[in-house]
Amino acid sequence: MIPVGLRIHEGHLWNVPTHHPPPLAILLHGLGRSPWSMRLIQRALVDQGYRVVNLGYPSRAADIATLATNVGRQIATLDGEA
Repeated sequence: MIPVGLRIHEGHLWNVPTHHPPPLAILLHGLGRSPWSMRLIQRALVDQGYRVVNLGYPSRAADIATLATNVGRQIATLDGEA
């Protein structure tokens, strides 16, 4: 199984060259879950050299449209921080 976010080129996994900042992976858990549920994927991505933001949101506190808007705002604030 290939961790989410890894690229495949000619059958081999590869990362962006080291002279560039590491790529950013944003993880978002499912409804009724928490960032904890993404920990194995987070660890695998970090081990591959990715910067990882494992977002949490109150998935049971609002309707999906409101959650999507709020998560979008959270992601927008990450520019240059992660």
